[in-house]
Amino acid sequence: MAGVTLVHCGREWDHEQAPCSRDMIRHLERNEGFVTWLQPKGGSVQDQFPAIRTRLGYCTMSLRMMKAVWCVRDARREGMPG
Repeated sequence: MAGVTLVHCGREWDHEQAPCSRDMIRHLERNEGFVTWLQPKGGSVQDQFPAIRTRLGYCTMSLRMMKAVWCVRDARREGMPG
């Protein structure tokens, strides 16, 4: 992890498939506990970025993964089919 500082360490991803797999997105929904925050050395709070800690290292989060964690909608609550 040269070049970055660990700001907050989330839980290790405990599934066999990678967190970026479409099949695994459901495990990220509303589950901020897996999110690790990293900051480039010499960077500021605005430079921090989220990642998922796996057995092999860290996986940066795609927009799709971020939406699953922070923006997922409850279709039933919003009266949408689904």
